[in-house]
Formats: sequence, structure tokens, C-alpha cells
Amino acid sequence: MISWLLILSLAANGTGSEEGLSGSAEIDLGRVIPGHYYYYKEFFVNRSGVPLKLSHSSMRCANCPQLLSPMSRLAPGDSTMLNFLRFMRPDIRDSLVANIYLYTDDGQKRGMWIYTLKMKAVGALPVRPINKPIAVGVNPEGYFQGSFDLVSRVRDTIWVRAVGLPPGFRFSPELPAKLPPGKPNRLTFTVPAEVINGHGSLTLEFQCNGRNIGRMSLPLGR
Repeated sequence: MISWLLILSLAANGTGSEEGLSGSAEIDLGRVIPGHYYYYKEFFVNRSGVPLKLSHSSMRCANCPQLLSPMSRLAPGDSTMLNFLRFMRPDIRDSLVANIYLYTDDGQKRGMWIYTLKMKAVGALPVRPINKPIAVGVNPEGYFQGSFDLVSRVRDTIWVRAVGLPPGFRFSPELPAKLPPGKPNRLTFTVPAEVINGHGSLTLEFQCNGRNIGRMSLPLGR
């Protein structure tokens, strides 16, 4: 883990969030099933006004959080997709918080973005928990396909949407989907092989009366 001495050193060398060189963001994976890998996509936009070189720590242990293959150089105003990967060990019984560090360099100043990944194995959900990976198979059109049922546990209508996914996932019914109180709603998704090979989980966000009330991430089994 990076030391706070390095963080303070970067700050002393003139980094600043107002320049887009440094900052922090939270990635909430919500309720998860221990013993699986979880994936999340997040865009990084260069708001510094100058070209930036991006780099990240190269931890490669089985349980370390990963940031996979960011674009190494980014022009002002351009964006790149960051690919986060985190394993939830089967012995975790409560919650897990981990930081991933993305370093920036404009040729004169250096900065650092800290991404905090959060997940939990326990805690209330507005829907009935799903405790096993979603079974995925190949449909007649050659796409990978999976289905699962969501059942609301609250009295008000819930809306469900997917977050942190790469392009290529298609849902039926289309998201955001309506989840009436107490009634099951079956969601089916299809995805090309080249997409699912690099992204083996779904993160769902639940909203009620315009506010977020929880997230749940589900691994995809094949």
C-alpha cells in the first residue's frame, strides 16, 4: 500500500484537484457474494487543460485491487475508460474497502487520483438478495445470455439500473426498469463474447423516489 508520506510529497509538489491532476472518487459495488471477482468501468476525463501522462501501481497479487490498462497519454478534454477489478475473498464476512491509485503527470507537476472501492457481504437490500452467480449460456444468435429475478422488499416502486458496465450489454426489459412492490421482475441480458470475456459481473443500482437506496453486484458464471 502506498504510504501517506508519498501522498504528502505529491501534494507538496504542487498537485491540486482544481487543475484536474489530483482528486478522489468512490466506487460502490454494494452487496456482493464472497469468493468472486468483481469488475467496474469508470471514465476518467482530462480536465487539466494540458496533456496528461497516466500511470498506476502494478500490484498483481491474487487479492489486490487492480486497475487494468488505462490509456497512457490523454489530451485535454479527452477521456479514457478505467477498468477496475477486485476479488472478494470467501472468508470476508462483513465489508471490504480498498484504494487504487492513478498517477498523473503534465511534464511539470505530478498528481494522484485515489479511487476507493467498497463492497460488503452483509447489509440490508431493497430487493431479495441473490446468493449465487448468474448462470450464463450461449443463445441461438451466438450471444451470451443470462436471466435473474428481482423481487422488491419495500412498499414503494423501485427503479433498477446497471452501472459500471462496458458498452455491449443489452437488457430486457430495458433499463432503468420498474420494480413494483412485492412483485418479481425477470431481467434478461445479452452480451457479445468479446465483452463478457473482459467483464464478469453486473452492478445494479436501486432508486426510489429519486434517491439511491442500495447497490448489488452479481458475478457471472459460465
